[in-house]
Amino acid sequence: AGVARIFTMGARPVATLNSLRFGNPDFPKTRHLLKGVVRGIGDYGNAFGVPTVGGELFFDPCYNTNPLVNAMSVGIVEIGKTATATAKGVGNPVFIVGSATGKDGIHGATFSSMELTESAPATAVQIGFVPVRKPGKLPGAVTGVDYALEYGTDRLEIQSDAFNRGDRVLVVDDLLATGGTAAACAELVTTAGGQLCGFAFVAELVGLGGRQRLPQQHPVESLILYS
Repeated sequence: AGVARIFTMGARPVATLNSLRFGNPDFPKTRHLLKGVVRGIGDYGNAFGVPTVGGELFFDPCYNTNPLVNAMSVGIVEIGKTATATAKGVGNPVFIVGSATGKDGIHGATFSSMELTESAPATAVQIGFVPVRKPGKLPGAVTGVDYALEYGTDRLEIQSDAFNRGDRVLVVDDLLATGGTAAACAELVTTAGGQLCGFAFVAELVGLGGRQRLPQQHPVESLILYS
């Protein structure tokens, strides 16, 4: 099953696998396609922090013009808590949802060809992605914190087993404004047992002073500064 189906069933993805069939490896087109597919598989798993635990690759001339790419995702859900696709009644709303994917998969192709042993360097593990959501959006047990807004209070949550105690965690967001959400994420990381190592933002509104609300002992990096 694909990751989207696993999420919609109320489960959590834990592993991906693949089975690839390509044509003659001496053909430039075959090598080009293989490189892109392997990179895509690595990026896909990296975006969700899910390891690729197995795969196989075979070459045969019958696949010269049409390679075969099989991908599989595996998830876990508690017995009796599987979400169904049953809907009753008229006028029910339809929501299209998704999770972040794309450029946060770094060195996926390198990782997929790396030999993993007990002594493998830490750089061999894939990049974890832990979504921070509003209440009621995540399956399973969650850890949450309440935080103050200009107009009241709100709450953020992560899955309780999103990372191991002591794991280094980088908080990433698109915008740093007043800093309330980022500060809450920092508190959430600490509450869940993680080791906060810094903040990264696409853009920062300097005049709102959000940087001053963040823990000063950790680095803060923004690609764009609006003053």
